[in-house]
Formats: sequence, structure tokens, C-alpha cells
Amino acid sequence: SKAYPNFCKMLRMRSLRERYFPRLVQKSWAHAVKASVPIRATMIRSQESLRAEVRRVLHPAMANTPWENDALNGKVVEVIGSIVAGGMEESVRAAERERDFLQWVFRCDVSSTMSLGSFFHLQSEQHEAVCSTGGCANLVRRKAQIGGHDMLRIDITLEIKALILDRQKLQQLDTSPTLLRDVENYNAILD
Repeated sequence: SKAYPNFCKMLRMRSLRERYFPRLVQKSWAHAVKASVPIRATMIRSQESLRAEVRRVLHPAMANTPWENDALNGKVVEVIGSIVAGGMEESVRAAERERDFLQWVFRCDVSSTMSLGSFFHLQSEQHEAVCSTGGCANLVRRKAQIGGHDMLRIDITLEIKALILDRQKLQQLDTSPTLLRDVENYNAILD
């Protein structure tokens, strides 16, 4: 938003967004990703280990994206790994708190669903990529017999949407006198 302040203002204005934004989009894609991440007992308490395992499993799944941008794929994998690792421990604890006494005594499996949503921006040499991710991670912790190690599995279902914008057109639009005038004269009530 610091690089393109007028463009960012325009995005909040429906009629201006509809008029100007389509001119900037070079390509747009949507891509679905499904992955199952098995977690070893030693990883459960280590966010870095969890993040690394999610990245390891998602990386091959991202190889089939319709865009050919390794930096964008790497950023998606990193963001999702961080979200899952950061929220996994709390999700399991919340699911454990919801168990009743009998479920606890009989060591029933614990499951929880966590939302995965993120919006980020990536620059390349000639383009600006805007990416949104949305989906969920279903965490299932299978309780082991007494003395054994619990097993944790995270099933990730994700939709990635990517827009590739022409940087030169974006820079021109952001400083355009016409856009500046339209933003200044914008009336939300009439929109």
C-alpha cells in the first residue's frame, strides 16, 4: 500500500475498482490444493518442526500450479506453514477442553478444524502478484494406548487465487491525474 497509495484507495471504491482494476490484470488463476500432513509425536510441541513438515508436504502439491512462479509458490507454502504451526496447538487444546469425562476416560480421538486464510503480495521483476488463500486444516489426534504415542494428522484443503498485475501499468495508474481526480471526487453514497 505504501508503493501504490492511490491504487489502494481506489480498491475500496466499488465503481472505481470496477472501472480501473480489470485493465491491470494480466492473468488470474484459481488452484485447489489438498494434502495430508502426518505429524510425529516429537513434532507436536515444536512450531518450527510443524512448519517444516507442512512445507515439505505442500511443496510437491504446489508444483502443479497453473502459474510458473517458484517465488509465489514458496510464499504460499511459507504462509500456510506458519498459519498451521501457529494455530495447531491451540486447536488441539480447544478440542480437548470440549471433551466430556467419558471421552477423556476412553481416550477418544480429538479433532478440530482451523480456518486458513491469508492475503499477500509478491513482487517480481516486471509484475506484482496478489494472492489470496482460503480453506481449512482438519486436525485429528488419534489417542494411543496408555504408554504409546498419540498420532496427529492434518488434512489441508486450500484454494489459492492469484492475480498477476502489470507493474508498469500499475505505476502509471497510481500517478494518473484522472485516477487522482476520480478518487478525490468519489462519493460513497452515490456508489
